[in-house]
Amino acid sequence: MEASAFGEGLSSGHAGIDAQHQELAAASAELRVLLEAEDRLAAGPALERLRLATQAHFRFEEELMAQGYEHARNHREDHASFLAELGRISAELETGITAKVRLWVASRYLSWFRYHARSADAGLARYLRRREEELAAAAQAGAQAAPDAGPKAKAAPAAAP
Repeated sequence: MEASAFGEGLSSGHAGIDAQHQELAAASAELRVLLEAEDRLAAGPALERLRLATQAHFRFEEELMAQGYEHARNHREDHASFLAELGRISAELETGITAKVRLWVASRYLSWFRYHARSADAGLARYLRRREEELAAAAQAGAQAAPDAGPKAKAAPAAAP
């Protein structure tokens, strides 16, 4: 399966998040190929790269959430739970390429991301768009009000002593 097809359904509606989702899909597809080839020496480092990239992606999203996102706590909990699951798979791979590892990488990794992208990440993307629109409207309103705020009248002449 091509990485692009493997990464279908990962759109949240936020360009930065979606670009990272595609990178994660490509990394998981690479790992899947290594697991199918029984290449344990290459699969271990590939899984570690995927784990680190997933952590970095979650940090990126959590930085975006720090802008006042009302569902940040639940979203962070989803991330923590998934990272724990990924950690267990990493530990399992240390004992060898098992059916559990293959299945998790081939199915669970991207199915979780597809669901998460369409639900939690899409909600975050909507919040960020709404926030951008509100900030742009406030900036435009401020720019339109600025010419009216300046002094219009000339200074009165100084009073004679």
